[in-house]
Amino acid sequence: MIEKHNLSQMMVCKEHGDYIAQQVYAIFGEPRYARCPVCLDEQKQKDEERERFHLLRKREEASNIPKRFTKKYIDSYEILSEKHEKLVRISRSYVDNFHKFKIIGSNLIFSGSVGTGKTHLMCSIGNELMRKGYDVFF
Repeated sequence: MIEKHNLSQMMVCKEHGDYIAQQVYAIFGEPRYARCPVCLDEQKQKDEERERFHLLRKREEASNIPKRFTKKYIDSYEILSEKHEKLVRISRSYVDNFHKFKIIGSNLIFSGSVGTGKTHLMCSIGNELMRKGYDVFF
């Protein structure tokens, strides 16, 4: 006689309510069922975020960006003149289109007097590129 096995079962998640759980394996004849799919998705997202955070920290450590510039971003650059505004636009465009600039080998070079924000902007570009998954070295 062939026994029919129920491969799914209605289950209740404390967080998300009812769901249909699929049997995933049996131990010593005891069926086991998959966890709530919403909980599984949430856990997967948390794991992926943790991995992205870990990779970003490794990139930041390897970047050699000075500590005082590690939390600088283009949006935090103080615009005091039209020249500054233009530099911010160029920097933002460079970050947003970096995949294209990388292919053709295009770079940015900032020059100017001491205290004009060159290092802030260059480190900001580096920080934003690292958040997009690129490796940066200062």
